[in-house]
Amino acid sequence: MYYEIVYVLFSTAKLCIPERSENFLKFWWNEELSLLKQASIESNKLWNAAGKPRSGPLFLKRQSCRANVNV
Repeated sequence: MYYEIVYVLFSTAKLCIPERSENFLKFWWNEELSLLKQASIESNKLWNAAGKPRSGPLFLKRQSCRANVNV
């Protein structure tokens, strides 16, 4: 009974819910943005490992990277 219900739900979803490609909603995303995002992630990891300082070079680097990604 369980497998029949799952099969019906799966079949109905395949028929009724449109499938989209992986980058359908972010068609504007490109390699430059990926690099900026990666730099932001790395600077955030360093900032976090340093104890989340509220001033200094790690803080400024993190803020700068975050601002670049949000542009």
